[in-house]
Formats: sequence, structure tokens, C-alpha cells
Amino acid sequence: MDAATDGPLIAESARRAVEAVWRIESARIVAALARYTGDFALAEDVAQEAVAEALVSWSRDGAPRDAVGWLLATARRRAIDVFRRRSARDERYAMLARGLGEGEHSAGVTVPADRSGSCGTRTGSTTTSSR
Repeated sequence: MDAATDGPLIAESARRAVEAVWRIESARIVAALARYTGDFALAEDVAQEAVAEALVSWSRDGAPRDAVGWLLATARRRAIDVFRRRSARDERYAMLARGLGEGEHSAGVTVPADRSGSCGTRTGSTTTSSR
């Protein structure tokens, strides 16, 4: 056997290893991740990302000794990445909201009391309609 024929065999072996581990342990893996994240949908997502990563990594490096532990660790790292992205996004939204609130007060923008959907503009104390 040479490197050209070993590659597909190794990839197939890795795929079978991932498939076997997932078939036997998927419920336990997702349950552990759901407890860790507090979000079942996120747990399923990061578990699937870990399986996809396993297909690549295990084809290259071989299956790890503790395959379930590897999948859990990889999925937890993915969940931490999601938590960080959400936190950064929430901070940016909060900063934007503060900026908008400060901008309205400093620019002298007034919000019309009538929010009925009319197409009027407010200038001083009179309202003009574009109807």
C-alpha cells in the first residue's frame, strides 16, 4: 500500500469510528452539553460541529483514545466560542443603544407623541402632515 491508497482507507476508518461513537454515545453527549450550555438547540449544534471536526481531525491524526471525551471537549470549546460571540454582540448592541439614546438628547430630536403611524413631521409646536 502507498500513500495514495492509504488516504481513503484512513478517511473511511475515521468516518466509521466517528459514526460508531456517535451512534452509541450521542444521547449522552448531547445531554451533557445541554446541561453545560443550558440550551438544548445549542448543545445539538456544537455536538454536530464536534462530529464534523472529528471527521477531519481523526482522518489526519487517528481516533483518540477517549473519543467521547474528545467530542465533549471540542463541543464545549465551540460552546464557549458561541458564548463569547454572543457576549461581544450584546456589548456592541448596548453601546449602540447608549449612543442612540445620547444622540437623541444631544441632537434635540423629539419623538412625536402621536405614534398612530401618520406621516407627519414635528417642527417646534406644529405638526405638518404630508397627506
